[in-house]
Amino acid sequence: MELKPTLSLSQKRLLAITPELRQAIGLLQMGASDLRRFIAEQCDKNPFLRAHVPVGSRYRARPAGDRTDPIDKLAYRPSLIDHVTAQIGTCDLTPAERPIAVAFMEALEPSGWLGVEVEEVMARTGASGAACEAVLGKLQELEPTGLFARNLSECLRLQLAERDALDPAMEMILGALSELVESGPARFAARLGLSGAEISERLARIRTLDPKPGAAFGSGRAEAIVPDILVERRAGKWVVSLNAGALPGIEVDTRLHRTLRETEAADTDIARFREAFGTARWIVKAIERRQETLLRIGTELVCHQAAFLDHGPAGLRPLLQKDIARLLKLSESTVSRVANATYIQTPAAVFPLKRFFCTGLPTDGGGALSPAQIQQRIVEIVRCENPDRPLSDGIIAERLNGEGIPIARRTVAKYRVSARIPGHSLRRKTAAPYL
Repeated sequence: MELKPTLSLSQKRLLAITPELRQAIGLLQMGASDLRRFIAEQCDKNPFLRAHVPVGSRYRARPAGDRTDPIDKLAYRPSLIDHVTAQIGTCDLTPAERPIAVAFMEALEPSGWLGVEVEEVMARTGASGAACEAVLGKLQELEPTGLFARNLSECLRLQLAERDALDPAMEMILGALSELVESGPARFAARLGLSGAEISERLARIRTLDPKPGAAFGSGRAEAIVPDILVERRAGKWVVSLNAGALPGIEVDTRLHRTLRETEAADTDIARFREAFGTARWIVKAIERRQETLLRIGTELVCHQAAFLDHGPAGLRPLLQKDIARLLKLSESTVSRVANATYIQTPAAVFPLKRFFCTGLPTDGGGALSPAQIQQRIVEIVRCENPDRPLSDGIIAERLNGEGIPIARRTVAKYRVSARIPGHSLRRKTAAPYL
């Protein structure tokens, strides 16, 4: 077979990633704090850009004699306790549980772990062990996952449970982590009755976790969470708006442009000024498009998840990013970038936008239930059970299947543990309603 070089023509449709498009994508991936820094940098470099604190912002302009840039005032960096306090409204605490939560918060170490035993909190607050455990379970649901863990094993267990990666083999490994360093992986696997491959796979998964979730906040101050989107209740309806104080206002200085056009300058200077002016206009328009996209996505999310705002996590409906992308005629990657970078402030707390998305378990009726809704149903079943004859996970699974919710016993066990409900044998020993 003889090979010969040839020439041919063909047409292909390709997306050219221009510098402008790359930067527009980058703006969607920025949170409010990163975008403020970007705006400040561009204003320093480009004479045609001007930033100002917008009208209606909750931030005050600097007083006379204060040399601090008002934009810098937006970058307040809270401590770990500040971060936890901002989320505490999501825990649905009763008045009796609030003092217990405060005691746990006071015992929180910079690593994010608890510095005291539950018994000490019981003695300090006079609360029962069951009440303290219930409050601790609620606090351990805060972000980042792993906060309020009592030890390394529990910290890793919380993160693995969130990823649905907590199987019996992983439980065995977590229960004997201290022996791993002493015996080595091979002997450790043999002692647990696991293969080397099983140990290696699970250890690789453990290495992706954060053993000290509170350390990201530093010893004192950490980056503030500045919400881009605000949600308020007005006249019985949820109203969505952009946070006017999240970003400084930015505009193009057209007066400077007119002045430079009327000034005699060299051709090279004129070309440089034209390029800078064009860049300034593009940056302003790109930020405006970003804000419009944020508002559209936030409005659609609140419309779909109004029950979540009304009733808490139990009201969260199954919703995927591709669903919002299809409704708004956006790219799924655009929705993903926005969800991962921005926050929304509700009357209860500040949430990452991705908190409004969740997968669902299909039901026989053609609908779907979120994990929080299924967990709430399990809690209701346990609450109504006969204390003398507690229901096993298998029986609960059968009951849910009878209600049109196809679920396995193992999945019921996972949700039950997440809800801090003991197994049926332990509930039988107490011989009293657990919930």
